[in-house]
Amino acid sequence: GPIAGEGFNNWLERLRNLREMLGEEAWRRQVGQVVDRARSMRSDVKRNNTGPKWGMVQSEIIRPLTELRDRIGEELARLRSKDALVPLERDAVPREYSEFVREYYERLGNSEVDESRR
Repeated sequence: GPIAGEGFNNWLERLRNLREMLGEEAWRRQVGQVVDRARSMRSDVKRNNTGPKWGMVQSEIIRPLTELRDRIGEELARLRSKDALVPLERDAVPREYSEFVREYYERLGNSEVDESRR
């Protein structure tokens, strides 16, 4: 794997790219911790001329990345849900119309509340 193999730098670069793409600070921090642990493990492998301790690889690298992947997947599913209030692929409202659009949605929301009270 990348900890003891030659693909370490490419793998590490992909993790750095992932970290930069994430908007959630907790997720970015988690990827940063994995990167730090991987560097440390790589250093130990090189220094001691041994293979990585697979239990530690599992608990400190694979498990956190798997959990992160699952949370990102859940968030993407939630955002793509048919029940989402605002579609993410919408076009931006031109600045000169933004106030009209905001008022429209406020009136629309108020009319739904008024109708439900009838």
